[in-house]
Amino acid sequence: MALCRVFSVGRFKCAGAKPKISITEYANDGYSVLIKMGSTKEYCLTCVKKFAVGRGLRVTENEGYLTIHNP
Repeated sequence: MALCRVFSVGRFKCAGAKPKISITEYANDGYSVLIKMGSTKEYCLTCVKKFAVGRGLRVTENEGYLTIHNP
């Protein structure tokens, strides 16, 4: 829930962007936020990465998704 709360109150420079976000549970990592990389512009993803890393979250890119995990 804390991970979801971080993104529900987050503000990005490109506030007009609405990327496709889903929340997934992994056996080893717990809950993660997945953002489909093709659903928004590249500079929007950069804002999301900086936002997540600034809040101590782990960010990975794989399979066309930007994945944000609790540390």
